[in-house]
Amino acid sequence: MKTKVLLTVAIFFATLGLKAQTNYLVIGEDIRLPKDSVERLQLTANLNDFLLSAQKGDKENQWILSTENAETQILLSEMQGIEKSDSMEFYPHLINLEILGDSKTYIVQVAYMGLQNKQPILRACFELLAHKTDTGFLFSSPLVRNTKDWKVKTVGHFIFHYQDTSAENVINQQAKYLTEYDKILNFSKITEYYFC
Repeated sequence: MKTKVLLTVAIFFATLGLKAQTNYLVIGEDIRLPKDSVERLQLTANLNDFLLSAQKGDKENQWILSTENAETQILLSEMQGIEKSDSMEFYPHLINLEILGDSKTYIVQVAYMGLQNKQPILRACFELLAHKTDTGFLFSSPLVRNTKDWKVKTVGHFIFHYQDTSAENVINQQAKYLTEYDKILNFSKITEYYFC
């Protein structure tokens, strides 16, 4: 019985070792990862898989938190193709990881960096939320969290999110314009807009 348990544990760690060798994500030694080894492995492996899936352009990225799929798809469209340019390749580097007060959510910052003539070049920096689940981690855009205190105005089937009351005039004009086109197109689904 003990031999089977030891063999299973050995195979598990060997598999993790192989997976670590094929990581796409670069994790610096200075990054403070979760102290729990299982949580640390789940978070880094799931983040690696999320980023790989994002670069493949998977519409059904299984690593997205389903309740924030639309917001995260917008972020993914920005991430797709960010790894390549005409002259060089960029790799994702985990540059910051911070746990939020609920202890089940992390703020994750990933920078796509490359080297040219031995000089580091930053192409883009993205912020994500990592949500702990029973089976690992799912990821989402921080858009909903970052705009939770914004004002919200509903006009017909449009929901507008904005910070400043000076945007209300623009919102009224936009709603009128969009309503006219939606009548022509016979479109009436709820649509959300964020005025940044």
